[in-house]
Amino acid sequence: MENNEPLELHPTTEQRLILMNQYKILEKLYPEDAETYERYQEILNEGYTLHYSELIDHMSQPMEENDMRFVLDILDLYSTLFYAVFRSDNPKYKNKQIYFPGFDGNHEYKYLNYTRFFLFRLNRFNELQKEDTYESYNTHGQTLGYYKKMLNYWNELPQKNKFNLTSEQLDALLDMAYPETLGVKNV
Repeated sequence: MENNEPLELHPTTEQRLILMNQYKILEKLYPEDAETYERYQEILNEGYTLHYSELIDHMSQPMEENDMRFVLDILDLYSTLFYAVFRSDNPKYKNKQIYFPGFDGNHEYKYLNYTRFFLFRLNRFNELQKEDTYESYNTHGQTLGYYKKMLNYWNELPQKNKFNLTSEQLDALLDMAYPETLGVKNV
């Protein structure tokens, strides 16, 4: 799932000229970073290809579409769990709420970053947004195994039942969930 190969930059002469002009503009807009932008211009102007990577060191590898869809499927599943617990009249769910735990920041950081982007930048799945900060959702423990197991079960349900879980289905999914999924509601 993860692509850890370094990014490479192979600009054409025209692209080098455009980038040099962009860095010249940035140099004027951000005088505190002028030295860096001047260096980038020199790298491009002189064609120091060994140093092109310096221009993109801060960039991540593109995230695979399958991995983004995986995150969206997990968010859909947790949204379904959230509403199933919310609507349940089962006494064992009284004062309980579904929490989406997130992903491990050390080993699942691309999933974590995309989750934060989708929840906060795109402002989606408000029911899953924690009240604290954008910096949340780092579980400090790997979650992919839990989520894959949950999704496999959920995807085997008939389409009409996926978003209208029975008590048994809800319990089965919660039994598979990451331990911090179900908590006491902060009222």
